[in-house]
Amino acid sequence: ITFSAIVGATTEDYTVPNNMVEVTTYFRRVVTLSPCPENISASVVIYAPVTGNSISTGLTSYCNSAPSLTLTGSVPTGGTGSFSYLWESSTNGLTYTTIGSATLASYTVPAGLTQTTYYRRKITSGSCVVSSGVIVITVTAGPTVAVTPPSSTVCQGTPLTLTASGALNYTWILSTGLSGSTGFTVVATPSVSTIYTVTGSDVNGCTASAQATVNVTAIPATPVLSSGSGSICSGSSVSLSSKVSSADPVDWYTVPEQNSAYLVASPGSVNTAGSYYGFGKSGNCYSAASVTFTLSVFDVTKPVVASGALVDCSNLDITVLEPAAREGVTYEWHSVATNPTAGTRLSNPASVSTGNYYLYGY
Repeated sequence: ITFSAIVGATTEDYTVPNNMVEVTTYFRRVVTLSPCPENISASVVIYAPVTGNSISTGLTSYCNSAPSLTLTGSVPTGGTGSFSYLWESSTNGLTYTTIGSATLASYTVPAGLTQTTYYRRKITSGSCVVSSGVIVITVTAGPTVAVTPPSSTVCQGTPLTLTASGALNYTWILSTGLSGSTGFTVVATPSVSTIYTVTGSDVNGCTASAQATVNVTAIPATPVLSSGSGSICSGSSVSLSSKVSSADPVDWYTVPEQNSAYLVASPGSVNTAGSYYGFGKSGNCYSAASVTFTLSVFDVTKPVVASGALVDCSNLDITVLEPAAREGVTYEWHSVATNPTAGTRLSNPASVSTGNYYLYGY
C-alpha cells in the first residue's frame, strides 16, 4: 500500500472531512522527533459509502389482493465489496419488521397480499449499513356489489326492475332483454330464463360483480273445454274441472278477470247458475284469454197438483192440475207412484179415464 501525506494535516488528531472518501481509504499517522526515527501508527481503513442500493418492481397498485411480484434489487458498490441483504416490511411505513429468510438481492412477495405494505432492502457491508428507498404495494378493498332482487320469477313479457348497489359506476353484461347496459337501474324483460351480470367500479377503479337470475314462466295457453255450457237439477252440482280438455291447470272465476275476490273456491262442485270464466295457470302466470262455461240449474222439486181428485162423467183432462211451468222442467204423468218408466208414462193425459195418476217433474 502506498501512502501520501495529507496537506495541512500536522496536528495530533485529524478529522476526515465529509464526503472526502469516495473509495475505500487507509489512514495512518507518522510522528517524527529528531533525531529519533519516525513512529508510524497502525492503519485505519474508511470504506467508501455503499451506493446503488435501489429496489424496483412493476405495477404497485392492486384491488382486493396482490399477485406474486418480485422486488428487484440493484447491484450495490462501495463498502468492503462484500454485501449481505435483509428485506423488511411495514404496514404503516414507520415500524419495519425483518422478513425471515429474505436474504437475497431480490425478494418475491407471495401472492395474496390484502393490505397496503411497505418494503425496503437493508445492506450490510463491513460496518456500513444502508437502507434502500421504499416501495409501497397498495392494496385497495374493492366494492361490494349486489343486485336487487338477486333471484325472481316473472311471467313471460312482464318487465322487472333490477337495481345494483355498492359501487360508483355499473356495466351490465348480457344486455339482451335489458333497457340499457349501464347505470344502477335497468329493466329486464327476457323471453327466457336469464342470468344477468353487473360489474361495478369504485373511485379507485376497483371492480366487483354480482348476478341476478330472472326465471321466466311461459304464458299458458287459453284452456279448451269439452263443452261451453251445461245444466243440472237443483240440489246437484257439476265439476268445472271435468269440463277442461286441455293440459294446463285452470283457475275459475265468476268474472272474466283474475281477481281473487271472485275466485271459485271449489271448482269441483259448483251448484249455482251463472257464467264461469276459466284461465290457464302456470305458477303465477295466467293465459291471456279465458273460456266461459255457462251453467243452468233447473228446479225439479216435487210438483204440486191443483187438486187431488177430479170428477167427471166422461174422459178427464188432468193436465189442468199441473203447476205453473218452470224453466227447463218438463212434467210427465205416470200410472205408478214410484219408479216411473217410459212404459208407465201416459201418452195422452188430456183424456184419461177413472184411476190414480201421478205427476213427475224432469
